[in-house]
Amino acid sequence: MGANAKSRVFDNRVKGELEEALAQLPFEGLVFARPSLLVGDRASLGQPERPLEKVSAGFMKIFAPLIPANYQAIAAAKVARTLLARTPVAEGRVLVLSGEMHRS
Repeated sequence: MGANAKSRVFDNRVKGELEEALAQLPFEGLVFARPSLLVGDRASLGQPERPLEKVSAGFMKIFAPLIPANYQAIAAAKVARTLLARTPVAEGRVLVLSGEMHRS
């Protein structure tokens, strides 16, 4: 979410710069995924548990009807499935937002 090479927010700016740099490479198809808050089994990746992440994900689950799909937490496995489906058939530059990943 929020990738923009001209953003004042560091993370968003770096993501935007990376997308622009990758778009300059000679790929036939390139898929950019912009998920919202990623949720999933971090322990299996050897990452520490993030308590605030669980609180945020719980909050989002309760208020899901009020939160636009692009801002709802999304399972990392769902993002991976979307990328596995979209990448082999991608033509040109494809942007997949979190809301679209929720529907697939």
